[in-house]
This record gives sequence, structure tokens and C-alpha cells, in this order.
Amino acid sequence: MNKLDIPSEKVKRSKAKRIGILALKILAGFVICLILLLVSLHFISRIDDPILTAQEKQLSYTRTPISGGWASGNNWIRKNDAGLYEMYIEGNAYERGYVNGLLSQELINKQEDFFVETLNKLLPATIYQYFIKYVVGYFNKDLDKYVSEEYKKEIYGVSRFASDKHNYIAPPYQRILNYHGAHDIGHAMQNMNFVGCTSFGVWGDKTEDGSIIIGRNFDFYVGDKFAQDKIVLFVRPDSGYKMMLVTWGGMIGVVSGMNEHGLTVTLNAAPSEIPTGTATPISLVARQVLQYARTTQEAYNIIEKSHVFVSEMLLVGSAQDHKVVSIEKTPTKTSMYQTDASSSRILCTNHFQSNTFKSDSLNINHQKNNPTQKRFERLNELLDNTSKFTYESVADVLRDQKGLHNTNIGLTNEAAINQLIAHHAIIFMPEQRMVWVSSNPYNLGKFKAYNLTDVFQGNPLDQQKQLINIESKTIAADSFLTTSSYTNVVFYKKIAEQITQKDFVLNSAIEKQFIESNKEYFNTYLLLATYYQQKRDYTKSLQYAQMAQSKYLASDKERKAIEEVIQKCKENL
Repeated sequence: MNKLDIPSEKVKRSKAKRIGILALKILAGFVICLILLLVSLHFISRIDDPILTAQEKQLSYTRTPISGGWASGNNWIRKNDAGLYEMYIEGNAYERGYVNGLLSQELINKQEDFFVETLNKLLPATIYQYFIKYVVGYFNKDLDKYVSEEYKKEIYGVSRFASDKHNYIAPPYQRILNYHGAHDIGHAMQNMNFVGCTSFGVWGDKTEDGSIIIGRNFDFYVGDKFAQDKIVLFVRPDSGYKMMLVTWGGMIGVVSGMNEHGLTVTLNAAPSEIPTGTATPISLVARQVLQYARTTQEAYNIIEKSHVFVSEMLLVGSAQDHKVVSIEKTPTKTSMYQTDASSSRILCTNHFQSNTFKSDSLNINHQKNNPTQKRFERLNELLDNTSKFTYESVADVLRDQKGLHNTNIGLTNEAAINQLIAHHAIIFMPEQRMVWVSSNPYNLGKFKAYNLTDVFQGNPLDQQKQLINIESKTIAADSFLTTSSYTNVVFYKKIAEQITQKDFVLNSAIEKQFIESNKEYFNTYLLLATYYQQKRDYTKSLQYAQMAQSKYLASDKERKAIEEVIQKCKENL
């Protein structure tokens, strides 16, 4: 080869330099585009504050301490002996929001801290957090267009008392408004088991007096801390109907509630496509139902007209109709599912049942890949085994931790009705205007009883000093809390969270205790298999994966997760 054909070192360096400069220019261009995109998203996604009247702008309440809480005029909040916060508010939309925020500001700030803490664990990289922040901001840029002026003003009133600590995410009003879509966003994160609820209704020959009893577990899980401070909220609005709902600091939407006419609403997540645009958060649709409907048809009319961005089932009970229905809603269709006249029950887990949706491929795949069908079958089995229900026996069903035929499927299993993750459980007897709300932990603490007629007929100023729950109707705490099994599950959940963290080191003593704490649950072994796979100990990983495979599995998703670990182990052995 001619020497002239051999590039000199100088030429090589020059070429490398040009390539390097070109790469830097491309990178710089990408960074500039990204910055411009984020800046544009920031301005595009700004949501304006609602317009207040001159009178509303001048609103300024103060609060005074009462036993266990605070009061402001007729409005009050206090913590009861079971650890539940009870709160009463009244007035127009902005007044309700303002006094709600005033009385519960510590709970609002605490709740947001817990929520952000959980998000930080899921999204530890700062750049990724900011990317998600702007994507969600853009996604929800028109959110306020799908929220009524009434609810925007109420949310704005609440946001006046939100902390400035998280202003790096968004201003308080934008944050609180967006948090109302958290249940909906949970649909897009179903693999993280954020949303998966169980509810049912019985009546006629299935109850002692023939009246309706409804029970539900609200399994919206954002960590145990998030569920610590539940609020039983009683609202006397200036328009619509008086109502109660179970909520948390900063939340005016409804996930579980009943109004003065005995109309009940509970939310159950349904199989849904990943949202592609914003619409009304489902909790605000449920709030509208509770505030403005008396019958199942009126509820259906409100839901049918609403524009939502995820699919949902709303279990609606009506004292006036003496029936319970599941109103199934997607972004494009609405259907009312009810059992035939000979049936005295309705069940609802996390799949559609109406003719409109039950044969949909998304619904069928959801039933195969998630334990919703197994929970449904177990719920049916428990209802078959109880001849006449009372509110106490409904609580027993909600606390059940077994699989079909009383099989031990391990603690916290998604196939169980009680997965030990519930934010709350609630029981309604709508015709009697009675409601029971569970206290911590999960649905295992006491269920406190309330009569809505008595609460709303009472004098709010007197109630600031008196009990409003009915002590004689309290459902006792689950005896499971006093067993070694409960101690085990607390340990199991602690290690199950830690073992997924990169810097966690598992010693043999903890490993043995971890297995013993929940040895019938497949995920105990799958977590260990994944841990050892990451440590490149494929022999031990394979051993644990095969043990996971031998345990009770309720869905294709669980089987596939185990098979993937086994396949990777075999490839590396």
C-alpha cells in the first residue's frame, strides 16, 4: 500500500475532532430543543385561577382550638378515639373550600408530603421527575375546562392553605387540582397495584330485614403513610344535597360516599387504555352524582353526560329505588349493569359485566392478566356461604384474606378481598342513612358508625363538643391485629419494599425471617428470585423462582413474571 493511502495521526485527530464537534453541536441542539420544549410546556400548561366575586375575595375566616381539633363558625374538625378525623363544613363553593383548607391545613400538607415522597421513590432521577412533571402538566393543560366552576372554586379555596414547599412542581391551585386526577392516573400505573377495589351489595332475602347493605374496600395504595389520616367529611352545600364522604387532606372528590337521600357511590377501577388527553377526573364525576342525584337513573344521567379519560365502574345504591347498580363508564360509552329480578346481590371487582363491555378484548385480557376474576369468584363464594347479612357480617367479608375454598394464598395477595392495602373500607345501609367507616390499619381497625339524618339535623355548634358517631353500633377491630400473622405481615411489607432498592443487602437471618413471614405467597419467592438475579447468583435465583411457580397464582401476569426470571436464569447458567 502506498504511504499516501495511510492516514496520518494528525489527519485522524482532525477527523475525530470534527466528529466530536459535530456530536457536541447535535447534543447542544438537542438540549436547547428540550429546554425550549419544557419552557413551552410550562407556559402551555398554565391553569388560571378561578375568578372570584368581590365578596369571595374578602373572605377571611380564623380558627379556634376545640378538643381534638379546630372550629371556625359552624365548621369544625376533630379526631375521634379510633383515629378518624371527622369534619363538618357548609356554605357556597369557595367558602366550603376555604374553611376546609383552614381547618385541615396540617393534613393537606402532610398528605402532599407523603404523596410526593412515594413519587420520589418511584421516580428517583431528578431529570425524570421534571420530565414527568412537564408531561403531566401538558397532558392536563386543559383540565380546568372539564371541571365545573363550583368545584374549581372549592378546590381553589382548599389550595389557599397548601404548602409552598412543593411549588417546584406547580403553584398550589394547579397541584391540588391535578391531584384530583390521581385515581385516574393510577390506571396508567396498574402494574404498580395502585388501584384495585372490591365492592358488593345485598338486599331482599340476603339481609335480615330485606334492606340494602353495601360494602367496599378502597384499595388505592400510595403507601401506608398516605392512609394514616382519613377524613369522614360531612358537607352541607348551598346547592344540591347534604352528603358524607371518606376523603383525605385536600381532596373534595368522592371515592366513597352517601347523600341525605340514601344515594351511595363507590369507585372501582376498570380496564382502560392509557389516556391520551385530559377530561374530568372520575372522583369529581362521583362528587357531582352524590351532590345532585337521588336515584340510579339520575346518577346514570350525570355519568353518561360526563367526559372522562379513563374507564370506571361506579357502584351506585339508591334508597329511593331500593336497588344497587354498577354504572360502567369509558371515554366513549356508558352502560348500566344490574342483576336480574330474581337476584339479591351485585358484585363489583375490576372488570366489566354489562353486555356492552364484557366481550371487549381489553376487558377479557384484563381478566386473564389480573386477579380481578379470582376476587370476584371468592366474593361470590362468601356471599353464598352467608344466608342473611348484617353490617357486621359485611365487615367480615371485607376483611377476608383467603382464596377460593378458603385456600391460604399468602398475605397481601391481590386475589384476596382484603389485600392489607386498603385506604379505607366502608359499609352503607342507605335506607337507614347509616354508614360505617374503617379505621387504621387498612380495614382492620374499628368501624365507626354514623347516622346521616342525625348528623345533619344536629346543631353544628353543639356537635363541636359532642360525639357524632354511634358508639353502640361500632364494629370491633379485627382480632387478626392481635396475632403473630399481623406482626409477620408488617415485617413482610417492610422488607418487600426495601428489597427492591439498589443498596439493600439481605443477610441470611433476614432472608429466613422474610420467608417465614409470608411463606404461602408467591411474591415472597419472586422478590427473592429477582434480588439474587440482580446479584448474578442465578442458581439461587432459579431456586426461588421455581418455588414461586409452585404457589397459588391468580393471573397470567404473575405466571409470566416468574417465567421471565426462570428463562433469564437458565440462559446464564
